[in-house]
This record gives sequence, C-alpha cells and structure tokens, in this order.
Amino acid sequence: MNVMRVKKNSGHTQKFSLKKLAASIEAAQRRTDISAKNIAGQLAHETLIYLEKMKVKIIEAAQIREAVLHVMRQRKDIPLAEAYELTSLHLLPGRIGLILKRNGRRESFHPVKLFKSIAKSFRDAGIENGVQAQEITKEIAAALAKEYDSLYPIPVENIRKKTAELIRKKGFARVERSYVLHKYL
Repeated sequence: MNVMRVKKNSGHTQKFSLKKLAASIEAAQRRTDISAKNIAGQLAHETLIYLEKMKVKIIEAAQIREAVLHVMRQRKDIPLAEAYELTSLHLLPGRIGLILKRNGRRESFHPVKLFKSIAKSFRDAGIENGVQAQEITKEIAAALAKEYDSLYPIPVENIRKKTAELIRKKGFARVERSYVLHKYL
C-alpha cells in the first residue's frame, strides 16, 4: 500500500485506515435507501486502489473524499455519492429555524438543500469542487445563525444574496453566475 499517512483538515497526520474509510461510506449509506451488504467495503477497497495510483506517502483528507466520490460516480452510485458528500457538513441542527419562501410559505432550513444548490452551481460552471461548496455552506449557515434570531423566518432571498456574495468573494465568478441564474432556469 502506497498511501501510508493521511493529513487531516486540522493539519495533523495519522495512519491511513481502510476500516475508517469503509465506516464513513457506511455512514453515508445509512442516509440513503441503499441496503446492499458490503458495498462500503468494496467502495473503500476501490478507492484505495485509485489512491495508490497517485503514488504519494501523505494524502490529504479532501483528496480521499474526492477519490471516494470519483469511484462512486464511476459506479453510477449517484444517491450514495450525494449522501457521502454531505457527511462532512457537520452542521448543528436547530441553529437556524425557518425560512420564508417567495410564495410566503414557511419551511424548515435544510443546509443540505443549500449545499446541493451550491454544488450544482460549481458543476454547472465546469468546476468539480465539493470541498469549496461545503465550506461555503458552513460559512453561510454560521453567518445566518449569527445574524438572525431562530424564532423568526429568514427570507430565502437573503440567503441567496449572502450565498452569491460569498461565492463571488471567494473568487468564483462563473459559479456565482450559475448560482444566480439557477432560480430562473
């Protein structure tokens, strides 16, 4: 095995564990209706083979995540890929209460929906960058939780405006354009 160490997002490194990789895939699998036994182990093994082709001794956690998503998409396991992509959001539930839709309806805030919209905008702009989509989702959720009282609904337009602004500030003009245009298509 070429992959010996994993550089975590925190900066520290640890030994690569196929068992941990399979467990994270299994966690995503539980979020879907996919109940095939041992699929997590198979996907983890296929991901390891993919990673070994990189011929590196230290690999970043984000690279492992992207490799898992690549393997899932190659296998056409799109619902599982989406569920796996969301496992790293780690947002605390209940910090943001309701949103106010354009039609006046009130609905619970779902960071997953925001993430999917941002990730779709990246893909539509020709950029495969789930890590940036996650970071932007986390930043938006944190900003909204700080700015708005959870007792009152947040207008969806305020969320869209903040999201587009943050995407632009991060230097993704094409993604911002795709995000803004998405509601009109």
